[in-house]
Amino acid sequence: LTTPSPLLPPPPPRRRHRTHSPTHSTMVKLARPDDYFDLFDDEFQDFCQTNKAVSPGILRSQVRKFLEATGATATSFQEVIGVNSNSYGKFMRNEYKDNWNAVMNGTYDKARYFFFREKKLGKKSMANMYKNGGGAAAPAPAPAAPPPPPTGAMGAPPPPPPPGSAAPPAPPAPAAGAGAGARPPLPDVSAVELDDENVYLTPKEVRAAITALGKKYKFTHQQLVDAFGCTCAGNAVGRFMSKSGDFGGGEMDMYRPAALFFEKLRVHEGKPKSKKRKALEEEAQGRKDKKPFLGLDRNRKYWVMPDTVAMKDSLGRFRLW
Repeated sequence: LTTPSPLLPPPPPRRRHRTHSPTHSTMVKLARPDDYFDLFDDEFQDFCQTNKAVSPGILRSQVRKFLEATGATATSFQEVIGVNSNSYGKFMRNEYKDNWNAVMNGTYDKARYFFFREKKLGKKSMANMYKNGGGAAAPAPAPAAPPPPPTGAMGAPPPPPPPGSAAPPAPPAPAAGAGAGARPPLPDVSAVELDDENVYLTPKEVRAAITALGKKYKFTHQQLVDAFGCTCAGNAVGRFMSKSGDFGGGEMDMYRPAALFFEKLRVHEGKPKSKKRKALEEEAQGRKDKKPFLGLDRNRKYWVMPDTVAMKDSLGRFRLW
């Protein structure tokens, strides 16, 4: 009989080689091209009117992938798209109860334009230009400047004030709870009376007004709809802001009250009517219903005569010609 050989331990499992994304030994500082905004006024606005709004989560993913692929600093990316660190940080951390509320942050629109431009440029995009750290490395921080010399002669300390002279007044202390960037609450415009109840803003213009309002005043979405005089819940703001095009969201309950609120706010703040507003008002006087014509919704279908075309007029409205 042969003695069986002792059992050998099983071989260790083979290790799989993981593929890592390229790392960058130096961080890259982006520079905004001189023609950066060339596509903004026409092509990007048309794109926003005819395409569904992209999810804020998708935009965040695009930003992170771009920074990782190029090795670019987040600070230089903010400088290129034109936002500050507070706005950018809040957007990227998704500090919102509803994901779509992030569209009110200025970073949303500006990052959306950035990636729209990237796709348009193709091989000439900034992603290809700075790929794998191909751009200029960010310069090292400059050394701290030395303290200023004393103001007295030959480096001596400044002379004391003459006897009997009053000491300079101390700067006033800031009000309690008021920071340098503190925003006031929404003003009460309920007492403002309008000449008429006509709506002069498209849903797209109302969205732009809401975004600008958030930079000037501090409020929650529920406080905003309450100021509008709308009975809808606060999450309606996020749904309205997620719409696209000139008339996206025009069927929602908050659109008309919001448009009237901004007209009351204009009167409350003493701002003059815009040239477009004056033209709409003057044109409405010649219409039978006295209602301003805000333009055609390009997402709707219309019966038209042969050879009829839809074009923008001098007020930026689409109409039939």
